[in-house]
Amino acid sequence: MLQRIVDYYKRHKRPILVTGGIISVAYLTSHYAKQKFLQFQDRNAKARAAKENLRRRFDQNQLDAMYSVLALVEVIRDQIETRFNHEELVGRIANLKTRNLADPENPEEAKQPVVTKLQLWEDLKIMTFTRALGSIYVVELLGILGHIQMNLVGRLIYIESVVGEQPAYDAMGKTGNDVSSLNDLMEATSTPAKVSYDNERLYLSFSWWFINRGWKDVIKIVQEVVNETVGSIPLKQKFNYNELVLLFATLRSEIDQKLFMDPEVILDLLLPSDSKGEREVLRACGALGIDVSSEQESINEGLRILLDETKDFIECSDFSLVRSKAMDAMLEFMLVDLKDKLCPSSDGSDSLASSPRIIEMPLNEDIPSQPLAKLLPVLAQLSYPVLRSNSNPYLRELAQCKEMQAFSAIIYSSFEILN
Repeated sequence: MLQRIVDYYKRHKRPILVTGGIISVAYLTSHYAKQKFLQFQDRNAKARAAKENLRRRFDQNQLDAMYSVLALVEVIRDQIETRFNHEELVGRIANLKTRNLADPENPEEAKQPVVTKLQLWEDLKIMTFTRALGSIYVVELLGILGHIQMNLVGRLIYIESVVGEQPAYDAMGKTGNDVSSLNDLMEATSTPAKVSYDNERLYLSFSWWFINRGWKDVIKIVQEVVNETVGSIPLKQKFNYNELVLLFATLRSEIDQKLFMDPEVILDLLLPSDSKGEREVLRACGALGIDVSSEQESINEGLRILLDETKDFIECSDFSLVRSKAMDAMLEFMLVDLKDKLCPSSDGSDSLASSPRIIEMPLNEDIPSQPLAKLLPVLAQLSYPVLRSNSNPYLRELAQCKEMQAFSAIIYSSFEILN
């Protein structure tokens, strides 16, 4: 039996060897293909997980930016309300009216309060427009600055987690040498490999400059424009809604021209421009002694890189586009609020949540014209939701602005080498 098998093998040796070879090659090939397919599936699954993790981190970072800005708005609100105390001025006008009624037969005493009352009404007119428009400009700039800072810090924390944990970076389809390549990448882009807690705290503390210095210059420019444009308008002049929209558009155009024509102006408003200002911020947040007067460098390398990159983003053309589009959304929202106050909806619902944009509104012929003096109490209410420190609708408009979201994404993911 064995001999017969041997003889059969000898007679068919070549076909048997060829068949065996084909089967072996087919098995090895299928095994190799299966292994590669499984590796491909695993790599894709990890890449999707990494992208989802990045998206989740980014979304959480935007929420953190929103809450951080809300906390700062409360600080600025107290300063603005103290400087532009509308209620106090209205009280002084009411007191003058009471004095006039108390002495109707004394022309000498009645004459002076009438003049003073007119001056107070003029002051109230300037204050009302300045507070409404100034608040929206201040909150917008503070919101954009907060998003830049939080996205820079969030980006560095994300990079640190990728570099520090090999599996986390492998999940993006990278291995071995790619981790060192990322380190080379960060070195090429001047990105610090790690952001320390102290540097993160100090960097975020630089918003102190705007909430204690910069906002005052913004308000000053707004007030100058309001004085030039609104100061000559008589209090008895009548306005309808559409005329008020045109007036706000005129004011915005003139404010933008004075505030944003020179990129260095806005940069100086948001961050200190010299070492003296930087030391002032550091002293205010407790990083330097009160009596420090030395001119030596007070900013370490990591903090300096963060500040320089922030200035680069502020000076870039994308910042101007974001600021302009965000102001479109926020100012339109304010005018919707104004329309709602002048002509409340019949069903009593909140039109702020559902009203269309101003550019989509028909002419509001049904809203009658009123003297500017009677409109001031309505206009004075516009600044209250702008400075709200919880559920701020204007910051929501800023965060939902497509250009703001795209700008935040660019900052958060800007760890690629740029030409």
